Amino acid sequence: MNDEEFGRLRQVFHLPREHAAKELNISMAKLKQLCQEHGIGRWPHRIIASLNQMRASLMEQPGRSQAEQQAGLATVETELQNVMLDPNHKVDAQLLAWVAPPPQGWMGALQP
Repeated sequence: MNDEEFGRLRQVFHLPREHAAKELNISMAKLKQLCQEHGIGRWPHRIIASLNQMRASLMEQPGRSQAEQQAGLATVETELQNVMLDPNHKVDAQLLAWVAPPPQGWMGALQP
């Protein structure tokens, strides 16, 4: 595995695939080939965007203590770093549930 190539790919993980290929000045076919060579199953743009949205959401959420907010932000940052190091990294489902819990009363809508 060529670390320089992977480093170039890592710099554009935050972009949609089409934009990443354009930024790297390569074709989509070449980008797909590089992803296969480096074992990248899915382009990580969406998960990175989701984690960035979680970070923004945590910073704006009222009702969480400062300690909870800081712990959540630290976890999101760790997950972002993990995805940047390994684009196949699976984000912790508990984090997703903790950051975006279901709205209050949502079960009531399901009950007769």
